[in-house]
Amino acid sequence: MRAPGVGFETASLILLFLYGNLFCYVASYPILVFHATRVIDFSNDRWRHQPLDGYIATFFLGIAALIAAHCFPQHRRCLAFGFTLLFAILQILRVWWVLADKNRRVISGSDGIRGESGGEVTLLYSYARSLATRRGQREKIVQTEKPLGDNKRSRTSQRAITKRGEALWHKEYIETYRHLREHGNSAFIFVLELVLATLIYCITIPSESGAKQLSAIGLLFAIWAFPALSAHLIGQFLERRFSHYERRLIE
Repeated sequence: MRAPGVGFETASLILLFLYGNLFCYVASYPILVFHATRVIDFSNDRWRHQPLDGYIATFFLGIAALIAAHCFPQHRRCLAFGFTLLFAILQILRVWWVLADKNRRVISGSDGIRGESGGEVTLLYSYARSLATRRGQREKIVQTEKPLGDNKRSRTSQRAITKRGEALWHKEYIETYRHLREHGNSAFIFVLELVLATLIYCITIPSESGAKQLSAIGLLFAIWAFPALSAHLIGQFLERRFSHYERRLIE
C-alpha cells in the first residue's frame, strides 16, 4: 500500500517514524546528564557560565560540527569523532565534579536538610535533598481576625475568624519552572538533533559501503550515549546515600 501521491510505502513511513523517534531519544541523552548535574551550573543564584557548562558546550559543538562539515570535508570524519568524544568527556567530568570528595559541603540539621545530624555530603546529595525538602515544605496556616461593623459592643463578639490554608505560591512557582524546563527541553532536543545530524553527515562517506557507514554511525552513537550511563550511577549513589548503609553497620 502506498500513500496517494507519495513514493513511500506504509511500512517505510512507519519505519521512518520509529527511526525519527529513536533519533530524538538518542539526541536528548546529554540533557539527562546536564539535568542530573545542574547543581554546578549556578553559584549564589547566578549562572556561572563555566567551561563545563552544558549550554556553552552544546553551542560550540554545533558550531564546530558545521565548520567541519563545510570547511574540512576531507577530515570531517576525524573531526566529528573528536568533537563528540570531547563532548562526552565534558559530561563525564560534570558527573565526577558533583560526586568528588573535594567538593563536599558541610551541612547541619538547620540548613534546610532535615533529618541530618550534621556532617559532609556531596554537592549532588545536598542539592537533591534540599530541593526535595523545599518542594515538600508546607506553609503554616495563618489565622487572622477581622472586626465586623462599627459597634464597639459587638466588635469583639462579631470578630470573623479567617483561616488561610496552605499558601499556593510554592506550587505555582514549581509549576512555573517545570513548564519552562519542559518547553526548554523540546528546544534543546531540537538543537541537539541538528548537531547530531551534522555529525552523522560528517562521518558518512558516500564512496564507502553501507556496512562501513553503519559501523561509523554506531560508534558515534555509542560515544554520544555513553555519558548518559552515568545517570544510572547517580541514581545508585542517591539511593545508597539515602539508606545510610554505612551508618547502620556502625550502629
